[in-house]
Amino acid sequence: MVKKTALLLSILILGCSACQVLATAPRLTPLPLPTAAASPHPVTLSTQAAIGATPTSPPTATPFPLASATPTATPPEALVRLVNPLTGLEVSDPRLLTQRPILVKLANWPESLRPFVGINGADVVFEYYIGHQMNHLAALYYGRDEAPVGPLAPARDFDLKLMETYQSHLVIASAPDALDHVLRRDLWPRTAIRGDLPYPAFYTEPLAMGGNTVVDTAAVRAGLNERYSYRFVPGLQGMVFDPIPPKGDQTAIELCYTYADFSVMQWHYDALSARYELWQDLKKADGKYTIVPSRDREGDPVAFDNLVVLFGKYVEYSDKDYDFELPQASPQQALVLRDGQLYYARWQVPGPLSPIVLTDQNDQPLALKPGRTWMVFSSINTRTERDAEGVWDLYFSVK
Repeated sequence: MVKKTALLLSILILGCSACQVLATAPRLTPLPLPTAAASPHPVTLSTQAAIGATPTSPPTATPFPLASATPTATPPEALVRLVNPLTGLEVSDPRLLTQRPILVKLANWPESLRPFVGINGADVVFEYYIGHQMNHLAALYYGRDEAPVGPLAPARDFDLKLMETYQSHLVIASAPDALDHVLRRDLWPRTAIRGDLPYPAFYTEPLAMGGNTVVDTAAVRAGLNERYSYRFVPGLQGMVFDPIPPKGDQTAIELCYTYADFSVMQWHYDALSARYELWQDLKKADGKYTIVPSRDREGDPVAFDNLVVLFGKYVEYSDKDYDFELPQASPQQALVLRDGQLYYARWQVPGPLSPIVLTDQNDQPLALKPGRTWMVFSSINTRTERDAEGVWDLYFSVK
């Protein structure tokens, strides 16, 4: 069974502080799934079969009204060669846009692994739940290379879906046995696991610098390019950018995303830089937790131009093994934050090899600010509240 599902995957890919509530705000709930059962995602089939588990049934939910169709914006051909479709910014080396992006798994836990290095150079960072009120990050590098990038983390099931959706290479520290089997049999030309490429692709830094494993995305790209001879130019159009923000639905100067009292991702809008800056949990000497600004190893704020919360269904295999469903047939809700404003939006993945598309409630592409984007994959059971004007709290719950 493992071989059969792995083969299907191969054919597919190679072929193509907590806040007190002061005002009531609507709880965001997802759109209903279509009544007809959709075919399981090939990556889900492969990893589920390898693990030998059955996912839990998704809960029902009440929708808020949204339009039904989802257009895909395609930039003019003259711009495709010069503008990064994941940031809307011109690139200094257009040749990078003719190669696969590099998706690097980053650890956010345990706390001792922080700070990040190289994260501010990513075009898009994906955040998702891994169990026990903790998260992992996956940083996507396309329009530029970065070194060093770390700390490197192990792979999870959902990484294969991101890898397929963004037609990328995948760089990881390790993988569970079942996932390692799928990667080495079917995705080996596109997978870099710690130890299988020489320095400077992977290296462990001195203890004085953290002692973590980090990577050089350019060296990883060069090493993987030697594994296959065919040329693949990714098609990553779909995101829309505009330096002039559309009229927002609400103001958004702070968003606090709480997994638990010891696990918080809090975003503050900085009007001077016009970016959202990350604050995170910190355990103090007395054992209590506080929230402090998150800075990279160079001392710069971890800051992004766009913050996107994507609501959907987590699939539970065990208390430390989760997957996430990418909606193709039925759009789901999203929150988009840019330029101090919040937008009620929706999202979906139009096809197996198509990046995430965002639209507003009038069925029009929703323009992000040109620059870098942080995307959070959030459970449909996440509770959304507004503390005060422009201050939002999201309380994560997988069930």
